[in-house]
Amino acid sequence: MKVLITGCPGRLGNELKKLIHTTYCPSEMKMDITDPLAIKSNFDTYQPDLVIHCAAKTDVSECERQPFDAYYTNSVGTFVLADTCDAYGIKMVYISTDHVFDGVRGNYSELSVPNPKGHYAKSKLAGEYFALANKNNLVIRTSFMKDFKFEKAYTDKFFSGERVEDVAEMIVRAIELDLKGLWHIAGERKSIYDFAKTLRKNVKPMKLKERPKNEMGLRYLRDTSLNIQRWKDELNACECGTNE
Repeated sequence: MKVLITGCPGRLGNELKKLIHTTYCPSEMKMDITDPLAIKSNFDTYQPDLVIHCAAKTDVSECERQPFDAYYTNSVGTFVLADTCDAYGIKMVYISTDHVFDGVRGNYSELSVPNPKGHYAKSKLAGEYFALANKNNLVIRTSFMKDFKFEKAYTDKFFSGERVEDVAEMIVRAIELDLKGLWHIAGERKSIYDFAKTLRKNVKPMKLKERPKNEMGLRYLRDTSLNIQRWKDELNACECGTNE
């Protein structure tokens, strides 16, 4: 199976490239995802069977400073790519985020109602809708880290993040299972501090009240943990040989 991955210079795209050997990773210069002609040219040349869409504007503060760029890439770009995939009959896997939720209660399932709080989250949620317009596409909400560059980490801020290489393996497995629709695929609920310690041993604890907002004044989300029970059930069914 030939796989085209957008956003290969990024952390997740790079890890997926390591796992899927029959990949094509066009640079932004070669394939602007907001340009249907550029996408068609790449599709005609490489003839992919599957597109994994990782490319996005992900810097939350930068998205607040430059909202047009956020929506143009994350929303319009996803629409154009999804529309072109439809025209070519190619399945698209769209990588979304736990930030589509407001972080008030955590343990969000696929049935939970999104309530995005910033331009990054809103633009990614719009991308979900465009991807899900085709029932054969797969939208994965997840969270991951490659490293932790800060000296302190929150003990009272929770998520379901995992190492980027582990999330990449989960995504590959979801593709092998030919999953469709919306799925939460991530790790178990944990504090940022507990996870950060696995990446940086000397990280120090801190509370949200010490720094409750980012540099743009957006309040940090307290708990964006994802309910991954459906994903675990799917994996268990496969291991037991009951998955059809």
